[in-house]
Amino acid sequence: MLDSLDISMISIDEAHCVSQWGHDFRPSYCKIAEVIDGLKKRPIITAFTATATRVVKEDIIKLLKLNSPFVLTTGFDRKNLYFSVQSPSSKFEFTLDFLNKHKGQSGIIYCSTRKSVDSLFEKLSKENLTVSKYHGGMDEKARIASQDNFVYDRCDIMVATNAFGMGIDKSNVRFVLHYNMPSDLESYYQEAGRAGRDGDDAECVVLFSRADIVTAKFLIENSSLDNGSQGRYDKLNDMIDYCNTSKCLRKYILEYFGELPRFDSCDYCSNCNSQTEVTDITIDSKKILSCIKRMNERFGAGLVTDVLKGSNSAKVRSFGFSSLSTYGIMKEYSKETIRDLISFLVAEGYLKSVGEKYPILVLTEIANDVLFKDKTVVIKKKIDKSVENIKSSKTFRSDVSSLQYDSNLFEILRIVRKEIAVKNKVPPFIVFGDVSLKQMAAFTPTTEENMLKISGVGETKLKLYGSQFIEAISNYVSKKTI
Repeated sequence: MLDSLDISMISIDEAHCVSQWGHDFRPSYCKIAEVIDGLKKRPIITAFTATATRVVKEDIIKLLKLNSPFVLTTGFDRKNLYFSVQSPSSKFEFTLDFLNKHKGQSGIIYCSTRKSVDSLFEKLSKENLTVSKYHGGMDEKARIASQDNFVYDRCDIMVATNAFGMGIDKSNVRFVLHYNMPSDLESYYQEAGRAGRDGDDAECVVLFSRADIVTAKFLIENSSLDNGSQGRYDKLNDMIDYCNTSKCLRKYILEYFGELPRFDSCDYCSNCNSQTEVTDITIDSKKILSCIKRMNERFGAGLVTDVLKGSNSAKVRSFGFSSLSTYGIMKEYSKETIRDLISFLVAEGYLKSVGEKYPILVLTEIANDVLFKDKTVVIKKKIDKSVENIKSSKTFRSDVSSLQYDSNLFEILRIVRKEIAVKNKVPPFIVFGDVSLKQMAAFTPTTEENMLKISGVGETKLKLYGSQFIEAISNYVSKKTI
């Protein structure tokens, strides 16, 4: 069939899938170059992806056999997205509180396993929230029904595994909450990027716990993908560092994808905006680094923690570590605290976690500055972890969110939009996005001329839907004598 066509261009979407270092490697993508080679005449080849590191870019060029391609990188910064990492004592209570503060808004909650999707779906359903679920264990009919309920605004919340989202272009997703830490930053940014596609402000929150690391490693170990587990462990470590860092989260993401931002603080992520107290942990850091050095940099965080805690385990005794000067030097700390300090030192670059299934801790060059040159190490501890409190005290990123629009009129226009969408069997955001409705609620256009000044309103949509919105606005304005 391809030979019978005069093909001028072939476009490959989600081109990162061709790379074994991409977060969504698909063996079938490796056959694309063979198909192109088999054509009578080679057409222009284009490849697109939203998330590609330098290594993945090089793989795309090599594996698709692109000839001296023109490479365009438009930038990775999504300025309207607010990034946050939280470690609540109860993920469910945090989620419930978060959803109650975002009632009526569309959002996605990603879970790492099908079991956790089912469990969270059941819990949220009992709280009388409009929620759907989506994962690969459901039959196709049920998945399509759930997806439609979300896309057509029949429910506000989608609880899903990463099986959900590819090809979903729902513009008014106001938040993406990761109930479990993703396994790599590419996946995270791809999934988080489903929020705020209309340009309005949106939130991207990761709920992080140490148990997530165990789950992520289990999923890597039991993956059917034969594309290098070491690379996946390295990516996991980058994700763990993101969750542990005290630096700007936006800057961390951009640097990961090869950009060099000109700021140290973005003023629009939880690390930049949380109230923090700075604690000097130089002495504790020296104790940990010294212990690792005395253990010859051959063991993982678990055994290092046991030695620092002064454990009398068989493993500690068998290696003779009870005779080390650092044995029991941090016995007053809990194991969880010691592990958190080790994770922080890894995230800040004082330690490296090397290896896949059983990673070991090794010192970096700057660790020697702490041990021998009295370099100070400080940790920033968040005091106020409420995303809402943080956001409310800051200026908005999008022009829409700074609008003083009439919320009552906005709700009336949402109802009009829903009626039109049901009648025409299309998703509501296809009629008009939230951005358009907010502008209508702010500027109250009652003529076709003024309606055309609203973002997202063109001649075609004005002709199809304009009169119904103008009528609703006119009635409201008349009633309220605006």
